[in-house]
Amino acid sequence: MEELIRDGRIIARKIQHIKTMINLKDLIIKIILIVGIVYVVFTYGFGMLRMKGVSMVPSISDGDLVVFYRLDKKYKSGDIVVFNNRKDTYCLRIVATEGQTVDINGEGDLIINGHIEEEQTYFKTPEAEDSEIQFPYIVESGKIFVIGDYRKETKDSRIFGAINKNDIEGKVISILRTKNV
Repeated sequence: MEELIRDGRIIARKIQHIKTMINLKDLIIKIILIVGIVYVVFTYGFGMLRMKGVSMVPSISDGDLVVFYRLDKKYKSGDIVVFNNRKDTYCLRIVATEGQTVDINGEGDLIINGHIEEEQTYFKTPEAEDSEIQFPYIVESGKIFVIGDYRKETKDSRIFGAINKNDIEGKVISILRTKNV
């Protein structure tokens, strides 16, 4: 009788061990699946960028996290986009799209297609001193003209010209402030 009880305990422990191993295997599979889904979503659907510099102040500050959506390829003036240009990653605002004419007058007003832009920026738009871009500038097909909100200290289309739409990583959909965090 004692042998049967002892054998029953051994069998119960083995069954419990097998159940534990099955549960552990299920947990590992779930973790791998979740990590895979997060990887796919943030590689192909969304992206994050930590803002460096003051080119988009006051809209986006140095250190803020920018979340962008990669799948929306319809860009318009006013959108903030993340793009690669000359091995650097930028986050700037679209001010003109293909076929539009960009100009800057002596007072620092941004002029698109002959009309002064009513912008919500605090800064005038000086022409970049180290630029080879001639104004008025007509944005070529398949390109967009981008400028930072902090116009005095930013490298943008006033210096390197309009950017290819294909170089755009995505459109900014959210800004996560990191000040005082």
